Amino acid sequence: MKLLSAMTTSFVLLQNALVHATSSFSSFASVPKSLRQVSQQTQHFASSWMLHNNCRGKQYQHQTLLIAPFPNTFPKSTQRQTSTLLCSAASAENQETLAPGSHVAELEIKKSRFVGYAKHVTSWKEAKEYIEEIKIEHPKCRHACVGFVCGTNPQTERSNDDGEPTGTAGAPILAAIKGEGLSNVVCVIIRYFGGIKLGAGGLIRAYGGAARLVLRESPKQILIPTSAVNIQILGQYTGTIYDTVRRIPYDSDHGGSPATISDEQYNNQGDLTLTVTCETQHVPTFLTNLQDSTKGTAIILDGTNEEEEEEE
Repeated sequence: MKLLSAMTTSFVLLQNALVHATSSFSSFASVPKSLRQVSQQTQHFASSWMLHNNCRGKQYQHQTLLIAPFPNTFPKSTQRQTSTLLCSAASAENQETLAPGSHVAELEIKKSRFVGYAKHVTSWKEAKEYIEEIKIEHPKCRHACVGFVCGTNPQTERSNDDGEPTGTAGAPILAAIKGEGLSNVVCVIIRYFGGIKLGAGGLIRAYGGAARLVLRESPKQILIPTSAVNIQILGQYTGTIYDTVRRIPYDSDHGGSPATISDEQYNNQGDLTLTVTCETQHVPTFLTNLQDSTKGTAIILDGTNEEEEEEE
């Protein structure tokens, strides 16, 4: 812990000094070659160091004062002077998910049937497809409530009460997934009303209990952690980023998936922003390759793009 704090502080001080050293230059080309090399190497090593330690599940927050190696590389409207890397609170090394396949369990409370379905998924899009399959399978059900958790760094959560009183269905399902220490999981609880009202407290216990039942009875496997990195690159390197992402390795033998690109947008200067999602262990190498292939001009942006909540 002390070593990590000391190393982070050193990076911040060094990068802050580089900001002052490069701020007097008007363009990338005008910065002396030796200074460019030092700044690039510092940026590469700092990003790799912090993201590597991020994989260990510690609760650290690092702030770097110079994410773009050269403040004047991009137009002033697109310059980013600060960036924060916030580590996941959960230990990625111990994160579990469900084994492949659809898992089912049923609970009956006061003549109401609660049929729980759960499945391992890798995205909200995949989860929505599964939810629709369940609804088609149960066309006469009164409610189909949902909880969804995906990712490790950052973690995305969604829930839906599907007509039940607010907070009595989706929230307890979501709490059950998190309580079991799972991610990359969607859980759907189908309810057939038995004629007896359960009240808010009864609904919370019923939906939470049905979710825990199906999740606990389902076989588990270790989840390979993934990270989402927001990037901005010059338009001339559009082809380069796709090639670099295609070359990111993944562990297909243990349920790993190829790296993906999403949320692509161009600004008025023709620069491209996008989100790259890949296995966390490969992020440092990817960032190094990215800076090499874009000649140090790629910018790691703050935050993570998230899909907007859609109506079920």
